[in-house]
Amino acid sequence: GCQNGWHGTELGMAGVTGFNLSDNSPPERHAAFLSSGKFYKSLLQCRWQFATPYLGYGEMLKPPRVEGDIPTVSRKDMHGPFTVSLVEGSAWQAPDGTIGVFFLNYDKENAYDFTWTIDRAETPMRMSRWSEAGGLTLLKDTAQLRIEPLGLIALKLEVLQ
Repeated sequence: GCQNGWHGTELGMAGVTGFNLSDNSPPERHAAFLSSGKFYKSLLQCRWQFATPYLGYGEMLKPPRVEGDIPTVSRKDMHGPFTVSLVEGSAWQAPDGTIGVFFLNYDKENAYDFTWTIDRAETPMRMSRWSEAGGLTLLKDTAQLRIEPLGLIALKLEVLQ
């Protein structure tokens, strides 16, 4: 695994980019890691129950365009400084042709409303949303979404023939 547990941004980025999620940080950092425990559990559950065909075996697509009144956060890691939106997304095509779209909110306190699009927006698709409790639920409209603090949204898109 990679060292990804000390703050939500690294943890979330690992979740949406297909890295294995693990905690190999030194013991003195465990308290900070555990403060994100629910978020980490959601990422692991999503990966185990839903996302492996996309994140494990799929092909990364161009990320979805996320629009809304969403702040950014700046961090610095071993590669230098970087800035990301507090709501970030990724898109992956599984070997069966379905597309998984994943959104994460790195903010621990605020929920955000946003709209999103992907390059295949004109293609008719059936959309489902994954949840830990209910598996996949068919959606009628996903143009406007609300993501909770340290939240995860996982969507499955199937092209209609």
